[in-house]
Amino acid sequence: MSWSLVRPHGADMNLPGASLVDAVERNFDAIARELGVYQRGGYKLMSATLEKGDGTLGFKPYAQLTIEAMPSQELPLTGTTDVKRTFTGNIYAKPEEIPDGVHHFEIRTAPSPA
Repeated sequence: MSWSLVRPHGADMNLPGASLVDAVERNFDAIARELGVYQRGGYKLMSATLEKGDGTLGFKPYAQLTIEAMPSQELPLTGTTDVKRTFTGNIYAKPEEIPDGVHHFEIRTAPSPA
């Protein structure tokens, strides 16, 4: 099966997977890049959730992916690292494909180099 991450400019991003949750997990890095999470300086992921969108986009139902992150280093303009940022993306999905309530993804961190 496949779903589509809505892009404001250009073609939507294809997200293949066995289920909507699986599609987000399999394509998370590409989705995060598309939403700007991995921009210069980078961010440390804090949470990622998926829930039913409020209404429709272009007459299509959708799920909303929300990623919360903190800067991984000091921000050049503010000199702080404690400014949480929220990134959101919309994924076209049938209502029955979207988990009930809010689905919380497990945030896995890479092991520290020895």
